[in-house]
Amino acid sequence: MPVHKVRLLGALVLVCAAACSLRPLPSDDDLIGGLKAKRAVLDQLAQLCQEDAVTAVWDKGHHVEATKTVTGDRATQYADLFEKADLMGARRTPSGVLLFQAARFGIMAGRTVGAGYAYSEMPPSPLVPRLAGHPLSSGQQSYRAVDGNWFIFYSR
Repeated sequence: MPVHKVRLLGALVLVCAAACSLRPLPSDDDLIGGLKAKRAVLDQLAQLCQEDAVTAVWDKGHHVEATKTVTGDRATQYADLFEKADLMGARRTPSGVLLFQAARFGIMAGRTVGAGYAYSEMPPSPLVPRLAGHPLSSGQQSYRAVDGNWFIFYSR
């Protein structure tokens, strides 16, 4: 391949990588609106995850990790609900908070940030008045209270 084509290809890859990693996260208002619009489905998912002691669900419900085996109709139920809620995945934090991943941005390890909906019977920490602009360290989440046991979150 000629040198100018290699350089052009390299420049396009860098521009794409920068654009992908610089996309803004959904705003607090967008996340709250999404939570309200999807609340019935999210309530069903939270109930299933609690019943099955789910630790992680990825790829729109097609891969479920739980303390008991989740297969057949139950796995299909997860997949259907994840599709309805347009979620990327879910996981349980060590403190027991269920995180439902609605958005993820970034392509490099340590630079990926996510946003979504959180369910917790106890207030998670840290609670902030607004997610936007709150600094995050790697491996940390911040939460904003929305309604009852429901919160929105940013993670890194």
